[in-house]
Amino acid sequence: MEIKCPACDSGYRIPIEKLPPDKEAIAFPCPNCSHPLSVQLKEGAAPQEEINQPLPKPPSAENGIDGSTAVDALEASDHTETEGPSVSYDASEKPVEFLDEVEQTALICDSSSDNRELILQAIEAGGFHYSEADSTLAALKQMRYHQFDLVVLNENFDAEDPEKNPVRIYLSRLPMATRRHIFVVLINRRFRTMDNMAAFNLSVNQVVHEKNLDQLEKIITSGLIEHKAFYKSYQQAEETAGEVNDVMLDRSF
Repeated sequence: MEIKCPACDSGYRIPIEKLPPDKEAIAFPCPNCSHPLSVQLKEGAAPQEEINQPLPKPPSAENGIDGSTAVDALEASDHTETEGPSVSYDASEKPVEFLDEVEQTALICDSSSDNRELILQAIEAGGFHYSEADSTLAALKQMRYHQFDLVVLNENFDAEDPEKNPVRIYLSRLPMATRRHIFVVLINRRFRTMDNMAAFNLSVNQVVHEKNLDQLEKIITSGLIEHKAFYKSYQQAEETAGEVNDVMLDRSF
């Protein structure tokens, strides 16, 4: 779903599957100018401008809870009963300001200042508008309200155990219809750059070793080209299959 702020004309994309099915409408302040925004989810719903209390902060790896439990807690908060039809949103954790539908956006999740400098160079050279997250909660809340084209994630981001990184687990649980539109790059120290088997096992698109961050722009560009080519073929095959099914249905009558 695409919405636009009437006050500043900023546009936002919200994945349909992230909208609460039991609500008639959602309301939140524009991340850019804080103007109240309301979206009707069901016909006849009245616009709302009140913002509920902030979502409860989920457990994190810092307090001994593994990544899967942290994600479960945040996802459960999506279905917590609240007064009124709105969903809370903290405008201080605003996502990327994007002005044009064709512009690509990126989310950076890496606590290392040295890494971030190299990542930012690659992201800016690639023409992405980006946002940075300083915690799991900040990252997941941003992804809840915006579908990023690219996510660059350090496997140790807000996690003591890289195998239980909450952000990576969250991304791996997304519906495939959403996940295939997000290119995920995992920064790590365990696997060699472009280790496709490691990427597959970790449910990410690319793994990049920290020592190769100075080549990140070329690595991401190459990966995105392959990713888009793969899904272009997939979509063509899907369309062809749909046409064949239509023909078969016509013949059955």
